[in-house]
Amino acid sequence: MGTEIYYFSGTGNSLAVARDIARKMDGKLIPIASVVNSGPIVTDTDVIGIVFQFIFQQLMEFLA
Repeated sequence: MGTEIYYFSGTGNSLAVARDIARKMDGKLIPIASVVNSGPIVTDTDVIGIVFQFIFQQLMEFLA
C-alpha cells in the first residue's frame, strides 16, 4: 500500500524532518494545511506519519 507523511511546519524545520522520513520510507509527503478543511481523511495506506512543531508556551512568553 504505502506510507503517507502529513506535516505542519511554520519555520521549515518540521518540513525538513518530514521530507527525510518520507524519502527514507519511500512515502508521500502531504501538508496538513492542504487537507485540514476537507473533512475526514480516507486512505488505504499501511503507514501514516504526522510531523508537527511543538512550541513550549512558557518559553515563548519568556522570549517575547
